[in-house]
Amino acid sequence: MSLIKCPECGKEISDQAEHCIYCGFLLSKIPKFEHSIWINGQEYDASSMLKDIEDYKKGKIDLKVLREYLVAKIWECNHNLTIGSIAMLTDTIADTLEVPKEFNGVEASIPKCPRCYSTNIYKLGFLDKASSPLDPLEVAMGLPFDGTWKCNNCGYIW
Repeated sequence: MSLIKCPECGKEISDQAEHCIYCGFLLSKIPKFEHSIWINGQEYDASSMLKDIEDYKKGKIDLKVLREYLVAKIWECNHNLTIGSIAMLTDTIADTLEVPKEFNGVEASIPKCPRCYSTNIYKLGFLDKASSPLDPLEVAMGLPFDGTWKCNNCGYIW
């Protein structure tokens, strides 16, 4: 842990703080990277994308290769984006030859455990339901099992 100066008021604060204790400035607004792209509110390093754009401008790679590199790097940044959002961001970068400062794309609707937010989950089948610790009458009637999931991480059932 070290001390940094708040960009807003100039007072020394911890580099671990979420905001300045003197003026309230949100430190998450300070870019962590020299070249950043914010995808759905999360900051990612865009340096490698910019390097690929420079390689394209210099003729080292063609447009098809540039697009392939961009798709891979965008996917690496945010695995939750839909294919359509990745394609839209790739098109924007390839057409303008610039990385936008911010991109709000559609995230794939991947169910997550409400307790630990893991995506390591599975939908319970009939045999899983019959052996669950739930009330046997509910199991027989099939009431609580529409859309029931179990987390492989923490074991939570919902």
